[in-house]
Amino acid sequence: MLSEAELKELNRCLQRYQRGILTALETIPHLGAIARPHNLDLVLDQLPPELVEPVRLQTSLYQPVRAIGYWRSLGEPLRASFGHPSDSEFPDPRNLVCLDEYPADREVVVRYLREGRDYTRWRGLSYCRFRCGAPSICMGSRCLTDGKWVWPEGLSHYIEAHSVLLPDEFLQTATAAENWDLGDKPMPSSDTQGMPDYHFWIAWGRSADGR
Repeated sequence: MLSEAELKELNRCLQRYQRGILTALETIPHLGAIARPHNLDLVLDQLPPELVEPVRLQTSLYQPVRAIGYWRSLGEPLRASFGHPSDSEFPDPRNLVCLDEYPADREVVVRYLREGRDYTRWRGLSYCRFRCGAPSICMGSRCLTDGKWVWPEGLSHYIEAHSVLLPDEFLQTATAAENWDLGDKPMPSSDTQGMPDYHFWIAWGRSADGR
C-alpha cells in the first residue's frame, strides 16, 4: 500500500502531466522519485500505459545514497515535504564542534568533499549556521555526491572553519580515498534517485548531539 505522502505526490504529478504542465520526459524523474523496488507495482498500476516502461527503467537505476551534512535552519523552520524530513529533525552544527583533535585528516576530508560530483542544483544559496560571515556564494547552491553519500556543497566549510564532526563511516570513506579519482564512473543524481536517504544522518545527529 502506498503511503499517504506517496499517493498525494503521485496524484499531483499525474495531474500536472495530464494537464500538459509537465512533458513525459519531465514527469518520469518525478515518478522515479516515488517508485522504489518495494512499491513499484503499486505505482505502475496508477500510470498511463506510455509511462509504465520508462518508470520501470528509471526505478531499475535506483541506488540508495545516504545524506550527510544537512542542518536545521536558523530562521523559520521548514516544513516536511515528500521525501524530505521536517527542519527540526536535522542537527545543529553548533552542537557538533570537535573540542579535541579532529578524528581524521581534515585537509583530506575537505578535499574529498569539494571534489564530489553534482547530485542536484538549487536556485538559492545556502548560508553558514555559525553566522561567521562566510559569503553565501562560498556555501554554494548544489548537493554533491561520491556515489554513496550526498552532501551540501558548503559542507567543507563547516569542517575546515568550524571543526564540525561527521560520522565515522563517512570519515573512513574520505580518508581511505586520498587519491580519489571518479574518472568516467557514472554517478547517481536527483533525476535517477530522488531525495537521498536522510534516516542515517538524522539518527547519527541525535546520538552525537547527546554525547
